[in-house]
Amino acid sequence: MLEEPLAFSAFLLRLRGLPVVTPIRQHEDDPLNLNYPLPRCRFEEPEIPTTEESTRSSAAQTLRLPIKALKSGFTYDVPVDPLTPIAELKQRLAAQCGVGPDYQRLLLKGKALQDAGVVGDYNLSSDTVVTLMVRPGGPAPREYEEKAETEAVVPETAEPPMHTDDGKKTTTSQSTPSTTLDIRHLSAEALAKLGEPAFQEELRALLVAHDFAEADRDTLVRALARPGRT
Repeated sequence: MLEEPLAFSAFLLRLRGLPVVTPIRQHEDDPLNLNYPLPRCRFEEPEIPTTEESTRSSAAQTLRLPIKALKSGFTYDVPVDPLTPIAELKQRLAAQCGVGPDYQRLLLKGKALQDAGVVGDYNLSSDTVVTLMVRPGGPAPREYEEKAETEAVVPETAEPPMHTDDGKKTTTSQSTPSTTLDIRHLSAEALAKLGEPAFQEELRALLVAHDFAEADRDTLVRALARPGRT
């Protein structure tokens, strides 16, 4: 009976001599409540090497779309990409020509471009010419107004006096050119353009948009296609 109490006492003495070990914590401290700042690490992003192929592909996506005004004939080069909406294209064009998007009507081979579409839907490229037609009530394109004002303020210059053999001065009057347009006086290239079926189709679509009668449309197209034989 005395051996068990002695053994138990000896065990307690050995436990008292052992060092105290703190148990491992099973929770993490909140970083916001710590008394020391957390170290910050810098992560540098590697630079993406640019190759000639990537440069060419990015440059190929951006193009300058030529848009030709119907009345003035001035061509606007608008920078776009295949994902540019037609509505945004009209806004960029308005910054150049001064015609608001609501008054613009963009035509491609007689068909109007829809605002909900994008440039890629119509396969537009830098070689494609889009026609700008201003709706009734809209302002004239900015370049067309500047051109008209320039022509209005340019005075007619008289020819300098000429001296004859006997020393007398003679003046020659400069005749005012006629304002009547004779289509037969156009260049051969322009006459060939008027006879192209694609041009005549766009002209018919334009006349339809302006509510021209069918007989008047046929007369105008025949007059342009065969000048001097109407």
